[in-house]
Amino acid sequence: TVIGTKYVNYGNGVSADEFPAIPKKEGYDQMPPRWEPGSLENVMADTTVQAVYTINTYEITLPGDPEGYEIRTDQETTVEHGADFSFTVGFAEEYAAGEGFAVKANGTELTGENGVYTITGIHDSQTITVEGVADVVSPTAEIAVKENQWKNFLNNISFGLFYKESQDVTITATDGGSGVDRTEYYLSDTALTLEEIKALPAEEWTLYESTFSISPDRKCVIYARSTDRAGNISYVSSDGMIFDGTAPVITGIEDGDVFYGDQTFRAEDEY
Repeated sequence: TVIGTKYVNYGNGVSADEFPAIPKKEGYDQMPPRWEPGSLENVMADTTVQAVYTINTYEITLPGDPEGYEIRTDQETTVEHGADFSFTVGFAEEYAAGEGFAVKANGTELTGENGVYTITGIHDSQTITVEGVADVVSPTAEIAVKENQWKNFLNNISFGLFYKESQDVTITATDGGSGVDRTEYYLSDTALTLEEIKALPAEEWTLYESTFSISPDRKCVIYARSTDRAGNISYVSSDGMIFDGTAPVITGIEDGDVFYGDQTFRAEDEY
């Protein structure tokens, strides 16, 4: 496109301020356009001067500290006017799209396909945000008493473990997502269902802070509840245990007694 024509006498020149104004062009206004060359001297033939435009560039700002996801792209985050920018949103372990999940560019929600999102025809800087990524996996917990470990909630309790002495109880919990917030435990002398455990009042639970001991004489099931920072909860239980440190009581006979014929006596033990 010819912007203008200027006639000069043979051997004369044209200064920069004698060139016509260069028209504006969409997407090329961050830097003013210029003539190339910027002036002419000793013109002795028809000469063409080019208007040079510099295309606009825009910054793509990605989330600075994503939690539970990552953004991957093969492109530079500086793009030219009218270009497209594609990126992939991937979830970290134990995270997924939760309620209200959305990927947005400058506040406008984008539609993705298999985790790939594209901003098309870019004409200004873009800020990408990701909302509603949630930790959806409960913590993993374990109860350990001596050589026994339990990692699940038992529906069948046998009370088949016997100890004569106090035993230490260790409860561990891990969470690969938001992290463990707290672990609590409850000791019951009867087997409870999962529904009954979930229905226990908050004050019935004891915050687990370190290894604790269970002493004779009692029987119990250890129930543990671990909660992560996203509010996911897992429940684990031990098998039934009997702690019996008291010898049986024998009645109907005294030490040193001698009997001839049949004699009845009783041996009693609570557990």
